Amino acid sequence: MLSVSKLSKLQKRILAEGIKAHWSEPIHRAWGSKTPGRFGISKILEEFFGASKEDIQRPYGRRRWARAQSRLARERLTAPRAAISRAMSRLTKRGFLERIEPTGRGSWRLTAKGIEAARELCRELTPPTRTEILPKIRQAYLERKTRLERAGQEMPISWKDFCAGRFLQPQQIGKRPGVKVELDLTGI
Repeated sequence: MLSVSKLSKLQKRILAEGIKAHWSEPIHRAWGSKTPGRFGISKILEEFFGASKEDIQRPYGRRRWARAQSRLARERLTAPRAAISRAMSRLTKRGFLERIEPTGRGSWRLTAKGIEAARELCRELTPPTRTEILPKIRQAYLERKTRLERAGQEMPISWKDFCAGRFLQPQQIGKRPGVKVELDLTGI
């Protein structure tokens, strides 16, 4: 078993970002996100590597000045993105991270092993209390409800059922069951 102390500073920063995303899963579920607990690399680029927001959110225009800005931003972010990619692949091999969608960009979340490691590493980070997070969840739920009602749809679940259900409970992440396929080898 790999010691958690042997992780690099960047890997520890990625785990810290992952645990923050794990703690905000109830808010993601209140918004109706299909991928609660997901996190990206933009905060890591900004805080760990000191990249500017303009470089991270570069324009994708057809005009010559936009292409030039985009090219310069890509050049400035090449080394930090490569370092993050290597660190994330190493964390994935160790079983701390998983991709939410195999081909999706920026779809990462912590596994059960990663959550334990992040809690051990990031003891100075404290999870938000229920009284801190409940107003944010209620606001997200109500805004989602009004958005659906304006579109002529009903909210699939009431606030009372939402609170009573497992929606406010952290998601249990473990090994996911695979697909069982029976092979017919008689024709071979």
